[in-house]
Amino acid sequence: MQNEERVAKGRQLVERMFGDGILNYLEGKAGSEGFGSQGARLALRDIFGGVWVDDTLSPRERSIATLSMLIALRAEGEIQNHVRGAVNNGLSAKEIEALILHSAYYCGFPASGVALQAAETVLTEMGKLNNAE
Repeated sequence: MQNEERVAKGRQLVERMFGDGILNYLEGKAGSEGFGSQGARLALRDIFGGVWVDDTLSPRERSIATLSMLIALRAEGEIQNHVRGAVNNGLSAKEIEALILHSAYYCGFPASGVALQAAETVLTEMGKLNNAE
């Protein structure tokens, strides 16, 4: 696949998973020569336009794997981004919570605590949680 095709596929995937805000941010960075521009190009071309579009794993499976790694890293901002992506890839709030609780035993309770807070913020914003939950 040519670079242009990969970038186009990466853009489509980012828009579907994360929405226009993140896509516009990445495109703006990728189109510049400023700080972070190479990382944005890498994300659009290689991460989303290469790894994520490979159909060996489904987007749902990739979301589970990605969230697991981000939880282990305590990468709060990226957890928030990928919770949004996971919902758009078919995971329910209950499944995301179960994944985070499962991680407590493998990544440690502090890591799962960070992830629970990050996920709750995004799931609330997305209307996936109600006040009783």
